[in-house]
Amino acid sequence: AMDRRDFLWLLPALGAAPWLQGCATDPVTGKQSFVMIDKDQEIALDKKHFPHQFSEDYGVTQDPQLNQYVASVGRQMASGTHRPDMPYAFSAVNANYVNAYAFPGGSIACTRGILLELESEDQLAALLGHELGHVNARHFAEAQAKGTLVDLAVAGVSIAASSKNPEYGQIAQLVGGIGGGALLAKYSRDNEREADALGMEYMSRSGYNPDGMADLMTMLNAQSKHKPNALELMFSTHPMSAERVENTRKSLKSPAYAEASMRVKQRERYMDRTSRLRALKPVIGEEQQAEAMLGKKEYDK
Repeated sequence: AMDRRDFLWLLPALGAAPWLQGCATDPVTGKQSFVMIDKDQEIALDKKHFPHQFSEDYGVTQDPQLNQYVASVGRQMASGTHRPDMPYAFSAVNANYVNAYAFPGGSIACTRGILLELESEDQLAALLGHELGHVNARHFAEAQAKGTLVDLAVAGVSIAASSKNPEYGQIAQLVGGIGGGALLAKYSRDNEREADALGMEYMSRSGYNPDGMADLMTMLNAQSKHKPNALELMFSTHPMSAERVENTRKSLKSPAYAEASMRVKQRERYMDRTSRLRALKPVIGEEQQAEAMLGKKEYDK
């Protein structure tokens, strides 16, 4: 077992490592936060990994009008974020499951499964605004730093437990393999609350009704009862709770959103721009059921 003396011996060795010096200014709060990757690294990781995820989701939709529409709504909000200089890219992907996700460099996608459930452009703005919130608050970088520290602690304990004189080479070997996990992080509830708040701020600045965020959450909660399999991944990476809905509704009552909450929601424009996708809804519904059966290994069905 690792005793107090071993642990104290190990701390300076880990603390002196250059990759642990990671304080940076949070672009949203202006406060110092601990991260281990900078902007260029976020973008590099994004470029390396997002094509694989897009491929798993059967690529970007072949409906150019739909893709351009999603991108236009995203770009409209991106210019008013805390990190407007990020190389944002917004896409609709062919996957049938209900989800949206963001990579750390600003590559953001929503599946055709979730686009079929939305009912207004304001809900789409809320969805993309929430993902913009994750990028702007650097939630991936923060989660990666915390995860790395946890892995380091485990690695350190493992080394010290096996030897009273652990070598730096062993530490370096273990540390070298950290951080290679999926970039689609499982966000904490604090992350989700912050992304919700930022999403409302960004969509309101761009002329949308922030009540679209409450509409989005209400829809997702309702759909989770009817299509639990289709929303499984979304709720595992974006934990939903009654508290999130309540916080959103409280924010809508604040003076900051009094005027914006009176805006007309853009329902007709959304329905018009997604008409070709909605024509496929019966087919996609059948595919969603088939995918659920595959997940349960009910191959005969």
